[in-house]
Amino acid sequence: MRNSRLATVVVLLLALPAAAQMRPESLVFKPLLFSPSVPEVQKLPNGITLYLLEDHEVPIIHGFAIARGGSLWEPAGKEGLADIAGEVMRTGGAGRWTGEELDERLELLAGSVEAQYTAEYGTVSFSALCKDFREVLGLAVDVMRSPRFDESKIEVARSRKIDRYRRQFDTPATIADTVFKELLYGGDSPYAAYPTVAGVSSLTRPDLVEFHTSCWQPTNITLAVYGDFVLKEMMSLLKRTIGSWKGGDVPRRLPPPVGYEPAPGVYFVEKKALQQATIRMGHLGPRRNGPDHYALIPMNLILGTGSLSRFPRELISNRGLTYTAGCGVFEGLERGTVMASVQTDASNLTVALEVAREVLGGFPSSGITSDERKTALDWLESSLVFRFASPGGVLSQAVISRLQGFPETYWTTYLDRIRRVSEDDMLAAARRTIHPDRLVVLIVGDKERLGEQLKKLGDYKELPVPKS
Repeated sequence: MRNSRLATVVVLLLALPAAAQMRPESLVFKPLLFSPSVPEVQKLPNGITLYLLEDHEVPIIHGFAIARGGSLWEPAGKEGLADIAGEVMRTGGAGRWTGEELDERLELLAGSVEAQYTAEYGTVSFSALCKDFREVLGLAVDVMRSPRFDESKIEVARSRKIDRYRRQFDTPATIADTVFKELLYGGDSPYAAYPTVAGVSSLTRPDLVEFHTSCWQPTNITLAVYGDFVLKEMMSLLKRTIGSWKGGDVPRRLPPPVGYEPAPGVYFVEKKALQQATIRMGHLGPRRNGPDHYALIPMNLILGTGSLSRFPRELISNRGLTYTAGCGVFEGLERGTVMASVQTDASNLTVALEVAREVLGGFPSSGITSDERKTALDWLESSLVFRFASPGGVLSQAVISRLQGFPETYWTTYLDRIRRVSEDDMLAAARRTIHPDRLVVLIVGDKERLGEQLKKLGDYKELPVPKS
């Protein structure tokens, strides 16, 4: 019986066409033709920029509004303001609605309106069935335009945030990330700021109102809507609703400057009872939209952001020093970072550091093979489609790339620009951005457990755990 089954399988395999019997690595595919949907872009008389994209697959309409101005522009001593403002902007009610009334109305309509702030932007997202979209849009506009910032909701949010912030440095990764930013940007820099109990405790309702007003003005808003609508009808609706908002001008928000020069060296923060050492290593990197932007994208995949790239392969697969490791050059608003991250057993600290230095520091002088380049470009090509798998993805990429200063043609020319990046281009970009002599090394761990490992490192500066 077994032999007869085997014979059947062999016959079926032999019956396959020749192409189906080829080895996977010998298959040849046509180049990917990438042409994402193009949204309609218009500007309302009050200054709001619109991105509209029809999609008639289901009777639902989604939208999101983005306003430049996030936690990077919090006043000193008010760290956590953006976090609280984003929450209470929605929970505290808006317009004629209390927070509870807004919840009940949206639940009845099966709609949603949410708000939050990131480092650079405030966002309000919303969705509804087509038949209810007009009303849900009106509620979303109320949240953007006239949040009530109810005092009782501020206190609820404050209590919850304080409880969370008190525990934020329980994990070594959070300690490492926070202290590493301070070492690179300086302790007084907005790029190194983090929410604190003191900052949130000092907040008042006028603080939230002022922060909101400085951000949510028509000239500072981009609104994207996608779903089951007719373009002409949607434009008419938006002109009657959000188009009637007459707000003040918002001065152009410039990136906070970075004038700090980090001091290379080894730094240590003690966190007791840790079995492992958490490592951050790097220095300041390039700003966004720099001349090496396209070369850095595949270069990072080869160096350390891909699962099969050199850095994790050497530390995880070849040396068995950790389960997680990665590194790369990450562009920033004003200055980015060159950073490597490793978590390893305390007994492996010096070996892990040595290997990490070799891979990251030695990359600019190493060679890049044609196979490495091809693997990186193939991955970038095949993964690109997932960024644009939905109308929401299309609009998100279009809006964010424009807000970040990239040209309107960024995504339509992306693949061609990436395909033109050579091995030499990547290595030249690495030489301009990775500097082994500037490395700042931070270790978080238990001093007693690390013992002799720390002594082998020589001189290091000990720093305290950040204050919550």
